[in-house]
Amino acid sequence: MGQQKQENLKTQRAFYSLVQYCPDLSRLEVANIGVVVFCEELDFLGTRMTQNHTRINQMFGRGQRDLKRLKTVKAGLQEKLSSKSGNLRTLEHLNQLAALHVNTIRMSKFMPCRVSEDPSADVQRLFKELVEDETDAKPLSKKEALHKDLETRFSKPEIEIRLRRKISVHIPVLDRKEEIPFGYQNGRFNLIAPVVFPRGKSALEDRSAKYAVEGKSLFDTPNDQFGALQLLVVGHFDQGSDGGIEAATRILSSHDVRLVSSKDLSKLEHEIVTQGHVVT
Repeated sequence: MGQQKQENLKTQRAFYSLVQYCPDLSRLEVANIGVVVFCEELDFLGTRMTQNHTRINQMFGRGQRDLKRLKTVKAGLQEKLSSKSGNLRTLEHLNQLAALHVNTIRMSKFMPCRVSEDPSADVQRLFKELVEDETDAKPLSKKEALHKDLETRFSKPEIEIRLRRKISVHIPVLDRKEEIPFGYQNGRFNLIAPVVFPRGKSALEDRSAKYAVEGKSLFDTPNDQFGALQLLVVGHFDQGSDGGIEAATRILSSHDVRLVSSKDLSKLEHEIVTQGHVVT
């Protein structure tokens, strides 16, 4: 009995809510994407949101989903919960907030739990149990990681207003259409293609040559919508591949294709902000 009382003294009564994604309100099927923990005794309000949409895709399929808006709404909710606003310091007010979120992003009613003297650790524990065990998450491929890095960098408002996405262009030398993930206007219209270059010298040169030929074809053929084009390759090179960067640069530049190393993306961000045309 004494041991149970001692254990009880180490925890505090708290409440948690699940942040959930519900793409079809008529079906009420949800995927847990975050957790919020509130402990009035400790004056604690903590939250953790997933940045991984794998579970959403597994549950609902990839489909045509506005993940950009999903990220924006998630970030807005997290910012509101992290602001320590005076009107979010009681369970009643938090449940009122949860009741307002009944659209694509929703919050469950706060449910009782207990937290330790380190409630932030309890937030992580609940996140792992109820939302996502990151140790079991499938690691991103190099290409996926590069694309995700670009998505994060290009989501900044000052870049977003200058950026176009999913640009469909005809590559004359191949006589086919391809979709380029990003682009911005700067004299020529820059088509940004993330590319992972292999380590081997021959394979690296072959991949460089592929993009060189395609880039030259785009450079020499004005586009009906965007006018003069230029292919801008954002290249990932394994550590210690300085020679590979030099070889790729030589091959690409000789065909009017620009190369920006993934290690130098801050320079590309600066260029887009200072020289890119705002999309109208």
